[in-house]
Amino acid sequence: MKDQSTAGCYVNRELSWLQFNKRVLEEAEDSTNPLCERLNFASIFQSNLDEFYMVRVGMLMDTAHLGVTDDKTGLTSAEQTAAVSRGFLKVENNHVLLLADTIERPEEIDAVRAQREIDEAREVLLQKKSRQEHQIAQATLARALNRLRVKARGPIV
Repeated sequence: MKDQSTAGCYVNRELSWLQFNKRVLEEAEDSTNPLCERLNFASIFQSNLDEFYMVRVGMLMDTAHLGVTDDKTGLTSAEQTAAVSRGFLKVENNHVLLLADTIERPEEIDAVRAQREIDEAREVLLQKKSRQEHQIAQATLARALNRLRVKARGPIV
């Protein structure tokens, strides 16, 4: 067993990986990169994230009930899963906004239509609908809100 006094000297493998993938996303956000390159980085980001959740987070969740502790950082599987989830939410929100920003220019966004989509999605979410209808409404709501955020930022110079 490792000396617990060195636990703070190491960065957790999963958190380090999320930081790396965030840097890939930053390349996709960089408006000095050509559009095709930005979309390529966004695609790499998403592919990496899919694999990360299927393999690494899956393994953490499988071992969470065992109380397994990382030798280097001293974090349990449950603590790592919680930390990864917080980091994922920050990164994923940037990714959704980036895609909205990359695919549609602010001046092309119809704010009235986006607001109507928001209102309709919220109405569906308040009703007793199927799980699938709620998921579609949540996705529609997120997309429309991000479109309005992009519109509010104005044209990219």
